[in-house]
Amino acid sequence: MRMRRVRMDFRISQFRSFLVLAETLNYAKAARLLYMSQPTLTAQIKSLEDSFEVRLFERSRQGVSITAAGRELLGVARGILEQVEQAGNRMKQAEASQPVRICCSQAGQFEVLPKLLRTMAEQHPEIQMEFKAMVPGERLQALQSRRVDLLMMTLPVYAEDVQFEYLCSESMVAVLPDREPYSSMTEISVAEFVREPLLTVSAKECLRCTPLALAALAQHGVAPVRLVEGPIDHNARLAIVAGGRVAALAGKASSQLHFPGVIRLPFRESVQGSQMGMAWRNEEVSEGLHLVMEELRRLTGGQREPVVSVRNSEVFPARISA
Repeated sequence: MRMRRVRMDFRISQFRSFLVLAETLNYAKAARLLYMSQPTLTAQIKSLEDSFEVRLFERSRQGVSITAAGRELLGVARGILEQVEQAGNRMKQAEASQPVRICCSQAGQFEVLPKLLRTMAEQHPEIQMEFKAMVPGERLQALQSRRVDLLMMTLPVYAEDVQFEYLCSESMVAVLPDREPYSSMTEISVAEFVREPLLTVSAKECLRCTPLALAALAQHGVAPVRLVEGPIDHNARLAIVAGGRVAALAGKASSQLHFPGVIRLPFRESVQGSQMGMAWRNEEVSEGLHLVMEELRRLTGGQREPVVSVRNSEVFPARISA
């Protein structure tokens, strides 16, 4: 006897509907349990019957009964759903085993990143984390080319395939050479700070770092007497400040680090300039990345709006010297 070839034209949801109806033998009750309309359930069962070219249920005045073919399908349908569930669990485990790759700007490396790594290790040890060090000009391309999964950075990103969310703003402190009059001061005003040339970052290394710093000072109606371009590396910048001829701005969290010849003073005024945000690809995120992002929001308070605008029109002009 030649066996009929079954048309493989069915969905997992149809097997689920079949099992619920087989258990209840009541279309109305099964539809309620499945959160669907009775016509939708009827259509799913009819489609499944058409695929196998058999009757799975019989309707009569006495009610609904399952056919011999339907009883044969019961074990198969349960097995299929179990295998699908097991496959889903294995895929989630495989996804979780893939490390979440993070690139963090220097502003977040002093406080936010250590807290994040410690919290994830304690609460989600199954999530592997990888930290990637990159210069600012490489970060967006690395995110778009899937070399990293999340950017923790101080400037917004504008790209169609990338989403950016502000998290928090950090107070700025004055970074000054350890000499008089600064060595005997406990705080400094913005007006006193701008008397020193300001160490900035080359536009080649960070396009908007300098406008961001100037905008923070411009909120108080002042501008540095002169700008001096320097490297973006934090230790290299501290070494230049220690030389005694320039001052710099840094996030408050960087005060935890000691560097000979340099002192950090809080401002008398509130100088908010270092904005921390996160950027990720505009697509469905993995479970591990979702957990990392939620933890970042919790750690930082999830502030959504920037505190300091970095539009160039708001920045006072200043002369740049080599």
